[in-house]
Amino acid sequence: MTIGQRLRELRGIKTLSEFSEKLGAKAANISNIENERSGLSVDLAIKITEVCQVSLDWLLTGEEKTPLLHKPEP
Repeated sequence: MTIGQRLRELRGIKTLSEFSEKLGAKAANISNIENERSGLSVDLAIKITEVCQVSLDWLLTGEEKTPLLHKPEP
């Protein structure tokens, strides 16, 4: 699954206008990302993770990574 496909999944049944307004972005920009005509900026990626409550790992890679809280003893 691509970033565009994950973004489309997050948008769900909302229109491009509704979704982009929540993100403070232009609908054309969201459409271009969903259709893989342009990339995702860092600022927009962070805003998406905040608004949609998903991890940056999932948005960018499709995988959830659990943080390593402490390094194991050798």
